[in-house]
Amino acid sequence: MKEALYRTFTRSEWKTLEKITLPDLSLSELTRIESLNDRLSLADVEEVYLPLIKLLAIHIKEFQTKNTELNQFLKKTDKPAPFIIGIAGSVAVGKSTIARLLQVLLSYALPALNVELVTTDGFLFPNKVLRKADMMDRKGFPESYDGRRIIRFLSELKSGQTEIQVPLYSHLTYDVLSDEKQTLIEPDVVIVEGVNVLQGNLKQPFFTTDFFDFSIYMDADKGLIQKWYVERFMLLRETAFLKPESYFHTYVDKTDEQALAIADDVWHRINEINLEKHIEPTRNRAKLILKKGENHKIDEIKLRK
Repeated sequence: MKEALYRTFTRSEWKTLEKITLPDLSLSELTRIESLNDRLSLADVEEVYLPLIKLLAIHIKEFQTKNTELNQFLKKTDKPAPFIIGIAGSVAVGKSTIARLLQVLLSYALPALNVELVTTDGFLFPNKVLRKADMMDRKGFPESYDGRRIIRFLSELKSGQTEIQVPLYSHLTYDVLSDEKQTLIEPDVVIVEGVNVLQGNLKQPFFTTDFFDFSIYMDADKGLIQKWYVERFMLLRETAFLKPESYFHTYVDKTDEQALAIADDVWHRINEINLEKHIEPTRNRAKLILKKGENHKIDEIKLRK
């Protein structure tokens, strides 16, 4: 039944669809967009993401036309609420990379629009709250987020509030930044990225999906995601973890064997459980599912009918 909700495209079929024409995007620009251990190529942009940008542009144009006509009917002159895109998926599947890429490509394709990107990591409860509730090992699970604040943020967006403050998160210190905020000023398109964006169990009267105009789920076989998670963990030992202020600085002194054991333990004890119980069950709430294979290459696209 769920499969019947979607049209399934192979990568070869998808790349034949109409594309948005953009100025040249260089490999160096893609490198700046990539997350650690993720992979992007100009072929990915050409074959997968330019058709997706065309699809999003169609939806955004339809959204704006409808809002203009509604304003005329209601005799209002308010600026329309932004078009909101949700991007969900497991830890280490590449959500952050795709979110940044879509922000760049949409800004190229629709230069008159203000395209913003928000990650839901900033809506996690601070570590001191999680420690007090004995929830540090459940960070990323639904109960570790301030669901009320997430819904309030989305409500502010959809109510057309002109300036909104968004909490920020540091992956270096592994905590919410208490004295820094992201400010959104009259955005036209907002990309909201996070493991929890399609979840409906935030103990609130609304689902996050009630506010999305388009939603994407980044998918891959669980074995591949585990592999990418462990590879990323090992790479971080040679980069971010080296900084004394890093929350994970103590892992630098571990042997490779010890570090692999830690990464496997964290995956099975936390991330795998969160994926199976809370993230993967939301996949079929998405309007588009991008399925990755080896080397982070998208080889299947499912579009809701």
